[in-house]
Amino acid sequence: METSRVLRVNMLGGCTLSCGRSRINDVTCRSRKPWTLLAYLITFRNREVTQEELVELMDPEGKGVNPTSALKTLVYRTRSMLDALGYANSRDIILATRSGYAWNTELPMELDVDLFEVACQKAASSWIAPDQRLETCLTAVELYQGDFLGRSCGEDWVAPKATYYHSMYVHLVQTTVDLLMARERWMDVISLCERAIAIDGYEEFFYYHLIRALVRTGQTQQALEQYKKMYSIFYKELGVTPSMDLTALYRDIIKTTRQPTSNLTAIGQF
Repeated sequence: METSRVLRVNMLGGCTLSCGRSRINDVTCRSRKPWTLLAYLITFRNREVTQEELVELMDPEGKGVNPTSALKTLVYRTRSMLDALGYANSRDIILATRSGYAWNTELPMELDVDLFEVACQKAASSWIAPDQRLETCLTAVELYQGDFLGRSCGEDWVAPKATYYHSMYVHLVQTTVDLLMARERWMDVISLCERAIAIDGYEEFFYYHLIRALVRTGQTQQALEQYKKMYSIFYKELGVTPSMDLTALYRDIIKTTRQPTSNLTAIGQF
């Protein structure tokens, strides 16, 4: 066993643990409770988690007959799942403490949420050069593969963390778009905004700059199609219409292409 190998943990867009060539994730290992326990211990890795807290997490309605025994069984199952990573003894990862359990912070670990947060903080620093800021932003964008523990978004303890990282991501994309536009890297703006929309299809900023970049690269028809798609989503799913800025952008495109301005409500049918 190579205990010096780094354990890499990704929690942005699902949960994946990898060590060398070995990998486990919450898609192929579908049992929910071991992954909930695992993700919880990693998230709160800097403290001991009591048995009572874990019992409440796993059985909030208190329907279990023997919750302490059930928790021990769950820890055993989770450790067995971790064996696939190549550690000879899974107890090296999850430690039993006097009153509960804890993640072993002595093991070398690389966590994507930590890397993402550090990169966002660096990108926001006033001392960093513009080119270095852009490279930092692009690195951080790649780290954000989706919302924090997306398959557990309904959990009360997940929601605040998910909101926190998502807010950082939206601000990061805005900063990155500004830096790319200043360099007229329109194709990169398109790629960035398309990827951002795939993660969050309700953020108007992403559509606005995607449409602008499509126009700047001569893809006027694609820009119009994106507007219609965005309008349909906003109108049908959210019951709102685009902002004045986006509507003005749409009208400018129509004027440029000399197409008749159709009724905006009708666009929602596309």
